[in-house]
Amino acid sequence: MKRKITLLLFSISASFSFSQIPNSGFETWTNMGGYENPNNWGTMNNSTAFSGVFTAERAIVSGSSFIKLTSKMVDTSIVNGIAVSGNLDSITRLPKSGFAFSGMPKSLTGVCQYMSYGGSEGSISASLTKWNFSSHQRDTIATAYQSLPGMKMVWTSFSIDFSYKNGNTPDSCILFLRASGVSPASDDYLWLDSLAFAGNVAAIKEPVSFINNINAYPNPAKKNIEVTFNLIHPEKIKITLTNITGKLIKEFDLGTAEGSPIYSLDINDISNGPYFLNIISESGIKTKQIEIE
Repeated sequence: MKRKITLLLFSISASFSFSQIPNSGFETWTNMGGYENPNNWGTMNNSTAFSGVFTAERAIVSGSSFIKLTSKMVDTSIVNGIAVSGNLDSITRLPKSGFAFSGMPKSLTGVCQYMSYGGSEGSISASLTKWNFSSHQRDTIATAYQSLPGMKMVWTSFSIDFSYKNGNTPDSCILFLRASGVSPASDDYLWLDSLAFAGNVAAIKEPVSFINNINAYPNPAKKNIEVTFNLIHPEKIKITLTNITGKLIKEFDLGTAEGSPIYSLDINDISNGPYFLNIISESGIKTKQIEIE
């Protein structure tokens, strides 16, 4: 199975000038003493090992490996089967960092099998970011996201297109793989293999934005957050909150604004963690990272 797929992916990637995904076929693993972790990937195994439970496991068929992510009961709660191409925060169960990457691919491809027993769908997502030395935070360049409804009990190819927010060149990429959604069910699973980037986007002309001096406070926030910015001329404004994978969490349609408006946004119903606050106008998008605690 993997040999045929690898030949196809090699022919696609031959024209790429940027590096590919580290350990994209999950061939190399490190023995941690009683269990294994895939090299260059963060999983929950380091935390769940104390209970003798492992949500990320290696499977081998015809000498080739793939990863099996499974949501499992650990003590009194179910731990999502997740993997991050880089470092994973085992407390928030969200990505902390990814791998160095400066390409602008059209899509993320691979093969998978999955099953959702409880209806809380797993997902495959990617985000391309760039460090902003002025704001001292990461700007999102592009995101790719696909939920996994129902089941696929045979190996199925997927291709997820990136949605680019601007034409800046990224310096980092995070892949976030989840067997379940926010309410995992025991034995939800996601098997993956042969991850790769496909295609390359043309140069993106970034629109001129008339939004500047964005502030959000308090940050971290708890129940409400006040957002202020300056507008050069009146524009229709919408503010969205997206999570680190680019999934839309909440939207605020604010109508036409001008000058230096101040908005108080209710975030009381949003789970703790890092988010991107996107101010969307007719002339462009500005993004600021916030933390909800």
